[in-house]
Amino acid sequence: MYFRHDQLAKQLASKILDGFGMTTTGQAVRPDAQQIDVWHLPGEGKKGRACLGLFGRMTEGPCILEPYQKPPGEDELRECIRKHLSFHHERVIDAPPGGDKSVVAFATCWIVSAGRPAASLPAFGFTPATGWPRGVYDTVPGLQLKLAVVTELPRSRETLFVRLMGRGAVFQHALDDLVALPPGSWERIVALPVLLGLRYDLPPDPHVRTEEEEILVVTSQQMVEALWREGMEKGVEKGATNALAHLFERRLKRALREDERERLRERTEALGPDRLGDIVLDLSVEELAAWLADPDAR
Repeated sequence: MYFRHDQLAKQLASKILDGFGMTTTGQAVRPDAQQIDVWHLPGEGKKGRACLGLFGRMTEGPCILEPYQKPPGEDELRECIRKHLSFHHERVIDAPPGGDKSVVAFATCWIVSAGRPAASLPAFGFTPATGWPRGVYDTVPGLQLKLAVVTELPRSRETLFVRLMGRGAVFQHALDDLVALPPGSWERIVALPVLLGLRYDLPPDPHVRTEEEEILVVTSQQMVEALWREGMEKGVEKGATNALAHLFERRLKRALREDERERLRERTEALGPDRLGDIVLDLSVEELAAWLADPDAR
């Protein structure tokens, strides 16, 4: 599997919104096999959405998220609007019989563009959205179509989750901001494991990686160390071990046995984060399994 911009956006959105309602990626839309990147229907949730910052505001009602690694042109936006309207029509048709189909909520369609779609803004009547940060645009109310231009968003904790859907320097700055957050920060707990999991799916040849993939490779060691520090600075050794265990399970594509977890805990304590980070990031799957099985490995 190749890590690409839309893959990152979909997995992050799905993980971030876990517990806040129903979220699906690659939602099919009839009749011609269209797909919506992310569909979210809010529920009660276990936590307040305030912790999600701008992303929480964007997803507080039924919504579609359509990330674009390049600014969308007019034809792409027309296609997006067509999917949006077709999906609403489909939901109305599929509503339970005997109910009032007029109450099916018309979702907001969010275009998340890594850059500014300069030609499309005037063509669709986009203007800066009232009451939203710089970089968020609105158009006629009846369409419920909004646009977030990631390169124009303020560099703040409030916009962090949306900026992680950016590219190049914006993506690098968002990663730096994420790693720099205090231990125990909710953003780090949610996003770091997702980003590290994607790092394992990168093509091994650096010549075929995208800029964002290479940034993720370079930043991976910092992420491992951040997860380690989070567990140790909270005084909970188990927390650090569990973070590393998650990474091992992601690489091996299976759950660790109790004896393997105990062995990992002992080696985490003895070898420290630098060595464990090198091992989990650099060894092949076969080498990693052998290292974990060898009682004398270091």
